[in-house]
Amino acid sequence: MNPFIVTGKIDPAYFCDREEESARLIRSLDNGNNLVIISPRRMGKTGLIQFCYEKPEWKKTYYTFFIDILHTSSLREFTYTLGKEIYETLLPRSKRMTQLFMQTLKSISGKFGFDPLSNTPTFSLELGDIDRPEYTLDEIFVYLAKADKPCIIAIDEFQQIAKYPEKNIEAVHLNNGDMSRHLKETLTDVTIAERFSKVIACDISCNGADAEYINSLPDINSRFVLLDHHLTSQYVNKYSWGISFSDMIEDSFLTDYYSKSESGHSSGTSLLLDYMYYCGIDFLPDASRVAAENICLWISAYDTWDWITCFEGNDKFKDENLLFAAYGNNLYVRRKLSKIGLLPIYYGSDRIMLKAEKAKRKEHVENIKNQIKFGTLDIPMENDYTRTYDIAYIDDSKYVFDVLDYMRDTYPERDLFIVNYGNGVSIRSDKEDINVAEIVKPFGGGGHKGAGGFKFEKRDIYNLFEKTTGTTLRL
Repeated sequence: MNPFIVTGKIDPAYFCDREEESARLIRSLDNGNNLVIISPRRMGKTGLIQFCYEKPEWKKTYYTFFIDILHTSSLREFTYTLGKEIYETLLPRSKRMTQLFMQTLKSISGKFGFDPLSNTPTFSLELGDIDRPEYTLDEIFVYLAKADKPCIIAIDEFQQIAKYPEKNIEAVHLNNGDMSRHLKETLTDVTIAERFSKVIACDISCNGADAEYINSLPDINSRFVLLDHHLTSQYVNKYSWGISFSDMIEDSFLTDYYSKSESGHSSGTSLLLDYMYYCGIDFLPDASRVAAENICLWISAYDTWDWITCFEGNDKFKDENLLFAAYGNNLYVRRKLSKIGLLPIYYGSDRIMLKAEKAKRKEHVENIKNQIKFGTLDIPMENDYTRTYDIAYIDDSKYVFDVLDYMRDTYPERDLFIVNYGNGVSIRSDKEDINVAEIVKPFGGGGHKGAGGFKFEKRDIYNLFEKTTGTTLRL
């Protein structure tokens, strides 16, 4: 006779070990994080989640839901399974939340059944009743955001989603030096072509030779679009798949947030959202759309320096960039996605991370500020004219933007501020008659009027300056 429970829910009194794992799971979800639990089959993942769900403090604090999607084969089936679990879980616990569920799901509100014996509505939908699953799913998440308690959803066999026939969306973050190579590889990868109908490259560009190669690929105009805002990428506009626009687009979503839109600028982030709206890809409910636009606004205004020129240096834009640096790309994105639909405020952990990040950067700048060098850089201009720029320069590979901000604030009389960060150079200027984009262009770089950079190995930077300008960098 087997003394162990191998099927069904395990009573907490019989749940053994997993103390560290359950404590970590509870701690992470209490802090608002998303989690993926991975292990071989039959190792107790489901039992661990259900054990945590049964904790008295969790039953009091959260609404908890659990769905197994192993046997689902489409977004419609996923939506049906999730909606049924939420409805049937809440029905005996909260009449108010049940009514709110029926009111919020407008796309299927007329299709609920009714049980005359219990005098309660029933979730008697058929799969065919969900004719627009993407909208119904949005409504479900809006409903969860309005709940009187935080909601936790566990999805078992999550990998099944990758097999759904609906078109997938996948985002890949690239570093500056990898752009051209990754674009070429992505557009010639057969498996990617089979999985995705379109590739959208945002806030990145490619060199002239690679652009010509990309343009020669079959059906490229129907399966690829490149969105960029750097002045040095204007040449891509000659291709049907290329869009490079630095000023703010006339009907951009950003116009709702700027008092004088004509003085604003586009960024890669804003162009992507504008492009989605232009194509009719508007899958977010109203509350989530506002939150998403605010996130894009914060990122865009900091990237283009509009936070200084249009928003009077409002620190929330800079703080958002610091949070990105503190959390790292993947965690920052996950946290922002989890907050779409919520008020755009900083939560407790964000404030703590922000305070620590600011202190760390301030200490670093204090430690290296005496290493700043001053000199001149000669750049050949048109008509055999050479312009000499007064520069502040430093070799530093950490917190580049903070070091640049310190140099700009401390030495405003300088023409150029240059940080050599190891495998590239970042340059800034606050002078009206200087265009940094034109300065970095001969080095193969890109940028805007007041900011730019290029990739190169640190040991070769001095030689590169001299070779490109034909003169000597004097420090």
